[in-house]
Amino acid sequence: MVMKLCESRIIHKNPKYRIIQYNEKYYLVDLSSTWLSFVFPMINWFIPKKCAEISKEEVEQLNIVKPTKNNATSWAAGGAICIGVALRKYITLFDMQLDKILALIICSLMFICAFVFLLHLNKKLSLSIYTNNLVNSKIILLPTPKNILFTFFAYTFLGGFSIMIFHALTFGNLFNIVIFLIWGMIVTFFLFSNMFSIIDTKVRAKLITKELKK
Repeated sequence: MVMKLCESRIIHKNPKYRIIQYNEKYYLVDLSSTWLSFVFPMINWFIPKKCAEISKEEVEQLNIVKPTKNNATSWAAGGAICIGVALRKYITLFDMQLDKILALIICSLMFICAFVFLLHLNKKLSLSIYTNNLVNSKIILLPTPKNILFTFFAYTFLGGFSIMIFHALTFGNLFNIVIFLIWGMIVTFFLFSNMFSIIDTKVRAKLITKELKK
């Protein structure tokens, strides 16, 4: 299967979609088209996905994110670490006395809330231009090696960290309000990682066109 190196664009404040330029045409791809992608973001690779063909004029009407040298993610991560270190000596003030069953119920409710929130966000970010312009074709996407490594690292780090904290909260008697909130945020970021499974400006793609039945 021959895959072409294509340009990939991100819409400002809408990481749900990617615009793929393939053979001088533009296709809009939904990275959250299935709920399985919330748990397995790598499903956006190799698996044929529905796409909408849009014109160059429609692309220009969308607010495309321009590449920038400023790494906001690094600044956010650095700030979070600094805040965590500064508040470390005060974290014991938020300890609670809970039953393990109750801690398990709280974690389950927080997971459900995070999942429902992302489903709501996914619906809110939906664009009518996608549903109106769907074509009888599917597209296969394969990110660059750098993108693949980043996704696997984020998936492993967030997933492993969330499991470790979950075990500490439910079986390690670490009943702390702050830790519960941190776990909820990590789970939310983990479920949100599907929208960042294609983040590079280049992606290999293969368009699969189906013949219409007569």
